[in-house]
Amino acid sequence: MAQTELRNTVIHAISKLRHNLRVVVVLRLVHGLTSVEIARNLGLTVAAVKGRTFHAKRHLRRHLERKFEGAHAGFLIGARD
Repeated sequence: MAQTELRNTVIHAISKLRHNLRVVVVLRLVHGLTSVEIARNLGLTVAAVKGRTFHAKRHLRRHLERKFEGAHAGFLIGARD
């Protein structure tokens, strides 16, 4: 039950991301693409993909920390790259 709730919370948080951030997260997490592959697919630079990944993770971390009352949620979304 807790695993399902956690998964649903993460999916909800991802759905709240701006489109350009959400696309990068989905390509990385769901499709397993690298930054280089994402950049190639979206016509972006690798630096742009890394920037979007950084901003998406920051947003997700904040959302999840609020949801779990300030608990360290970085482990959920890969606090380190």
